[in-house]
Amino acid sequence: MSGGERWSGAGRGAGGDSGGEAGQALAWAERIVELGSVDPRAAWRAAEEVVARCLAAEPGLAAWCAPPFADLLEHGLLPHGPLDHGPTEHGPTDPEHGPERGTEHGAGAEPYPAGGTPGRPGTRAGGGNAGAAGPGGGVRAGRGWGEVLAVALRAAGVAARGAGAARVAESRLREAVRVGEEGGWPVRAAQGRLSLVPVLADLGELDAALAEAATAGARLTGVDSARLEVHRAGVLVRAGRHREAVARFGAAMGPLEAAGDHRFLAGALLNRATAHAYLGRYARAEDDLRRCLALAERAGLDYIALLVRMNLPFVVARGGDVPAALRHHETAERVLREHPERLATARMDLAEALLALRMPADARTLLRSALAGPLTAADSAEARLLLARAELLSGETLRARATAERAAGEFRAQRRLAWAPLADEVACRARHESGELTAALLAGVRRCARALTAAGHPGPAAHARIIAARVALGLGLPAEARAELEAVPPSAGPAYWHARALLRLLAGDRPAALGALRAGLRALAARAARLGAADLRAHALTEGADLADLGLSLALSTADPALVLSWSEHWRALTSPLPPTSREEDGPARSAGEPGRGTPARPGGTAPGVPGVPARPGTGGGEHAGGDAGHGDAPAGSLGEGRVRWRYWARATGGAVVDEVGVEAVLPGLGGAVLVELVREGDRLAAVVAGREGWALRDLGSYTEAAEAGARLRFGLRRLAYRDSEDVAAAGRGVVDEAFALDERVFGPLRDLTAGRDTVIAPVGALYSAPWGMLPSLAGTAVTVVASVTRWLGGRERPGPGGGVVAVAGPGLRLAGPEAEAVAALRAGRVLAGPAATRDAVLRAVDGAGVAHFAAHGSFRGDSPLFSRLELADGGLMAYELMGVRRAPRLVVLSSCDGGLAGVPADGAPLGTAGMWLGLGTANVVASVVPVRDEDAMDLMTLFHGLLADGLPPAAALARAEAKTGVHGFVCFGGRRTG
Repeated sequence: MSGGERWSGAGRGAGGDSGGEAGQALAWAERIVELGSVDPRAAWRAAEEVVARCLAAEPGLAAWCAPPFADLLEHGLLPHGPLDHGPTEHGPTDPEHGPERGTEHGAGAEPYPAGGTPGRPGTRAGGGNAGAAGPGGGVRAGRGWGEVLAVALRAAGVAARGAGAARVAESRLREAVRVGEEGGWPVRAAQGRLSLVPVLADLGELDAALAEAATAGARLTGVDSARLEVHRAGVLVRAGRHREAVARFGAAMGPLEAAGDHRFLAGALLNRATAHAYLGRYARAEDDLRRCLALAERAGLDYIALLVRMNLPFVVARGGDVPAALRHHETAERVLREHPERLATARMDLAEALLALRMPADARTLLRSALAGPLTAADSAEARLLLARAELLSGETLRARATAERAAGEFRAQRRLAWAPLADEVACRARHESGELTAALLAGVRRCARALTAAGHPGPAAHARIIAARVALGLGLPAEARAELEAVPPSAGPAYWHARALLRLLAGDRPAALGALRAGLRALAARAARLGAADLRAHALTEGADLADLGLSLALSTADPALVLSWSEHWRALTSPLPPTSREEDGPARSAGEPGRGTPARPGGTAPGVPGVPARPGTGGGEHAGGDAGHGDAPAGSLGEGRVRWRYWARATGGAVVDEVGVEAVLPGLGGAVLVELVREGDRLAAVVAGREGWALRDLGSYTEAAEAGARLRFGLRRLAYRDSEDVAAAGRGVVDEAFALDERVFGPLRDLTAGRDTVIAPVGALYSAPWGMLPSLAGTAVTVVASVTRWLGGRERPGPGGGVVAVAGPGLRLAGPEAEAVAALRAGRVLAGPAATRDAVLRAVDGAGVAHFAAHGSFRGDSPLFSRLELADGGLMAYELMGVRRAPRLVVLSSCDGGLAGVPADGAPLGTAGMWLGLGTANVVASVVPVRDEDAMDLMTLFHGLLADGLPPAAALARAEAKTGVHGFVCFGGRRTG
């Protein structure tokens, strides 16, 4: 590509001497400009070679620029020997920037076309005005080489930006501008400003970038003017002026298309898609990306095609299709490995999508990686805003406030006034959630809401107005609260219905308030319907926790047990959808190298302090009695683990999300059993009891105290299993005392309604993992623990697999093999043990089986329930791998430690190995919520399966087996009613 073809000022000076060395150097320098963001490191070296040649030919030019190669040396790019012109890392191409980061993907830089190896600074490789000095003297004394220097400096700046050295790029481009202006090449100076615009945007200096664009625009014409508009529009996207950016991108496209400038045209489409996405125009954004990809593929612009694939997750996630975004991100991670600047931006985009689904642990993992990478100042501010949101979701209000205020300061310093209110809103929420209730907070959050509305952020503005209303109500200012709530528009989705509900309450209309809350939850259910993975859906739906809590509070205030149950079940049904009717043939992609595989839960499988007595220990995630799994930083939250989760989330399919439930079928569906559904309002614990006598609502006291009693009981059972006490008898008495304490807190007020009756329990929070069978009030009765009673009853007629029994024995346990053999003998089943009990073999065997029994080491990961595992011959069978089972067994028995533990991000959504089986459609899972000793497990399970063979249902068989063996800690979890 010649200088005359590329640049409007190429005919002057050296360009007029096309046959001389300076003319060849000018053409080569212009070519390097084109290559600068395709192969930035090689282009940077080549551009500095041209700078050096200019200074060698005309030493007086040295007054106008820094010596060549110094910055290359600092960045480790000084060549030793011949230049390596092979592929190198591409520079950062933020979707909000101009397309210079996404230029055409051509060959690597060619060797310097004339003159051999250029001289280094200070050498005299040529004569000509060696003594020229003073302002303008060096440039004007060597007019031809001066123009070459202006273009070479521009090329070095473009390449330095592509290599992630924004400050060096700014310096070189300002030198290019100065040389052009002082040397009498105003178009060259304007072209230098054109390339300076996106660099200043990278540095967060948006006002300066727009000022440079205005100055350059006075000189540039034709295609260069259109290119400038693309860069200017990129700055406007950074500034949050998205509508103006879309208009400018559109105005530039016609001239670019007429000139055949495919590179900048593709860049304009790419970046306009980003602006459309910020405006909520997702169809237009995807259309621009499709057009950009088609153009890039036709024109051989491989790098821009790569950028399209990087931007797809961002656009698709903002449109609400997170599984598709995760699939696109998996591709982006693969193709961007050689482009760390791009990869950092892609990880920011994925973190934003995960935060929208309230998955802060995974988002923080991504943001830590991104912030440790080569982000621009503008990207760093955005990453800090996302980090503040993640910290707030993790409950770290003080840290979130500090991070948000820092981000707001950075946005304001960068003159990104449309972004700063987003950070202010996070800071206001952090203050509110930390308990602040002041006039200052009210004034601040109202200012924030107005600023968000003016900046075009209706969603955050709606949330800010609700916070303002709640603060106003807390301060006794109902009129101010009403004004804020009435300003929330219908387009705000669930937030609108939250505002409507609060307005109805202010008007004293409780039924209308409940109706508005239900409408808000329906809106959330429609959004969650796209999410197949149970944990993803459960966390996403916690956005509606405020609506659900307010609805439950209103229901409790009526003292109507049927209404309380209806509201509780409405929320539980949302978070625990019906099992999928079909799944993909293959489960999540898996390789032997994935993290966390093959690590025994406890090497040797020996209980601590008892040599030679194997246990089935639960380690790897530590103690976790339910609670908010996934909130806060995951200690083992590596990118490797994250990729496994994201792959599962991208491929998981789920059943229908039920947004309307009826409780009229509960009483007849229970038969002779009694239902105890626990509900909580703040720290208040209550129970709805349903049975032959009808309905009742009873207060049970403090939820925290009941949860702590359950945790103490589990801790005592754990100590007994590990013999972690010098006085085993005393430890046993302590366990009995804790069982009575929990029993008194929960069933003391209910004994007149539940005594001697089979019981169905729907717990809340940490109580999901309580060992209910140990409670004296439930001794000898069949107890089934369910996440949702309406879901449990709703699946009653669903046919299960008719296959046989599969008994699996994992490694490292002396009695696992004999236990599996005993189970198989009692039930006429097959055994998988030893080397045959591999993950793949087990998954194939249990697919379609009637009963699957696992005798193996087990562990629960409270920080990441999908990584809970059962140890098999070739490593751990993770909970997420169970998605490969298309026809879940009717009954699954986990004869292992902690197999029944669960993280509970929302009531109705227990997450863990047992929860995964239930989500797949298993009717019952029998599993322990504590460690279990090897010999105890065999005694209990042999009797349990014998009773099953005699025809007892699982809950009754477990109750009788525990009573006869004295082995406690196992729970019968129900996914659907079978009898």
